[in-house]
Amino acid sequence: MQRIHLSAQLDTRRWLPWCALLFAMLLCAVLYAPGLKGPMLFDDFPQLGRFFHQPAGQTLPLSEVWWGNSGPLGRPVAMLSFWLNSVLTPDNLPAWKLTNLVIHLLCGLFAGLLAMELFAAVRRERGVEPRYLGALVGMIWLLHPLQVSTVLYTVQRMTELAALFSFVGLYGYVLARRYPTATANITAAGLVGLGVATGLAAFSKENGLLLPFLALAIELAVFHGAGTRGTARLVKAYFIALCVLVLTGGVVLLLLRPHFITGGYAFRDFTFGERLLSEPRILFDYLYMLLAPFPGNMGFFHDDFLLSAGLLHPVGTLAALVGLFVLVLSAWFARRTLPLYALGVAFFLIGQSMESSVIALRPMFEHRNYLPDFGVFLALTDLLAWGLMKRGNRSRLTLAGAVLAGLAILLGVRVAHWSSGLNFYAAAARAHPHSEAAAAGLAQEFIDRGRPQQALQALAGGNSFGVQLQRAWIECRLHGELPDATLEALLHEPTGHLDTYPVTGLTLLGIAGIRSQCKFSDRLYSQLIDRTAGTVSTKPSLRYMLYLYSAYYHRRLQQLPLAMTALQNAHRMSPTIPVPVILSARWYLEAGDVAQARSSLQRAADINRRQHAGFDGDIAALEARLGGAPATRATRPH
Repeated sequence: MQRIHLSAQLDTRRWLPWCALLFAMLLCAVLYAPGLKGPMLFDDFPQLGRFFHQPAGQTLPLSEVWWGNSGPLGRPVAMLSFWLNSVLTPDNLPAWKLTNLVIHLLCGLFAGLLAMELFAAVRRERGVEPRYLGALVGMIWLLHPLQVSTVLYTVQRMTELAALFSFVGLYGYVLARRYPTATANITAAGLVGLGVATGLAAFSKENGLLLPFLALAIELAVFHGAGTRGTARLVKAYFIALCVLVLTGGVVLLLLRPHFITGGYAFRDFTFGERLLSEPRILFDYLYMLLAPFPGNMGFFHDDFLLSAGLLHPVGTLAALVGLFVLVLSAWFARRTLPLYALGVAFFLIGQSMESSVIALRPMFEHRNYLPDFGVFLALTDLLAWGLMKRGNRSRLTLAGAVLAGLAILLGVRVAHWSSGLNFYAAAARAHPHSEAAAAGLAQEFIDRGRPQQALQALAGGNSFGVQLQRAWIECRLHGELPDATLEALLHEPTGHLDTYPVTGLTLLGIAGIRSQCKFSDRLYSQLIDRTAGTVSTKPSLRYMLYLYSAYYHRRLQQLPLAMTALQNAHRMSPTIPVPVILSARWYLEAGDVAQARSSLQRAADINRRQHAGFDGDIAALEARLGGAPATRATRPH
């Protein structure tokens, strides 16, 4: 009887962690379900919008979307997954978000499996089965509310896929190193799998290139080069070759494309130094969100974050740098007693090293924690297991249950915030009351629902150029006209760096004027948009839009030479888009300048053919009109 009881206990220890992890996956799926009907947001539109604007029954050819423009590696694995969604579930956004959720569940499964193997590998006796600790890490990772802004932000499937392949690659590597007879051949198989996983992760999103460095951290913290002499030599050679390859690649990249690191700062409202000084504070903000995951501590928008201008501006900059040093020092001294705590700290910092360092990205986004936060949960679980070493199993189970229940409740609340556009922006505005981006989004939601007065109230706290433009557009739509004094005031407003927000306000105002939805001075608007289009610190893609509307309004004012100059500038900003050249052909034809029209149309046809831009119908229609036009050259109007 005693033998049977012991056997049953051992069997329970074997399958209970698996059941707990699977239960967390099921609970996660249920809690995320209300968010699947949420809206598209921000980068969803430029990256995925073309999939949703195809004629019924048609899909984009894979060749046109295989190589995206989100990053230097094109992210073809992620783009392939979006293309498959467009084939299998066209125009069904909840199905796209459901795909994200399935990937998240798989990530959570492999995160739990990896943590189980890591806790089993260190073989520290703490009175608790190592696989229970690993399952706890996976459950926390699945249910943490910070993950919502990755799972329900459709385009961030790129981040999810990079994390999935990273988890799978690391799990395979740890299995190979832990195999009872880990020969050089078995280790080599693990290293080959790691290489394949790195390629798949990197072609999902570029931070997948960090995968081998995460594996190196595991090797140093957990395995210490253990194994046969052949195995140890193979592992050492692999990681030395990796370091040499990465360092060489970095030097070559900087020599061939020195603007890769610093070039993007020309179009940002922060400098290289400000971003670099701010990131330590941002890392501690991330840790605060992970340790205190209340909705008010999170938020999609961080344009209200005060960037660091010096070590003491603000004082928290120096404190964060000291704190980062102390954190690394604690991991170093704990590497033997608490190896998974040390690994967790290294995992978090390595995972953040690409997007949270020198590249000219926006300084702060929650989804940058999607893979790195595994290290935080691993470190915390290792600390708790050590701290509760003398506690009974009931105390440990109560604490773990309370943590998971609290995370589940907070996850449900945050998913509800992402279930509709209005909920999303209202929650963002509450969490970040000084964020102009959150206020702008909330105002637009009110406009879309026919509540302009509430939209103006949402913008009441801001006075930037972008806020004033959005407010002018709302008042123009509300009253049907815009006084000259409003545009004259905007003409004297300093613009500085122009991002998407003020450019969108200008273009929306221009559209309202073209469609006669609002009356205002074409002359003043033309002056305003010409001034802003000349702001060289604005991204070329945004200046392209401004030059297009400048061309439209100069044409409305019968200033064709100025309109053509604006079209030329637009083409210079985006030479792969034939729209400005098509417009110039059309307008020259309408002005009677057939020779110029034919020349422009030929150039437009060449661009359209080279870029597969899809303007065949527009070009064919113009060719038909030109076929019946007289071959004489008309006098160009001034």
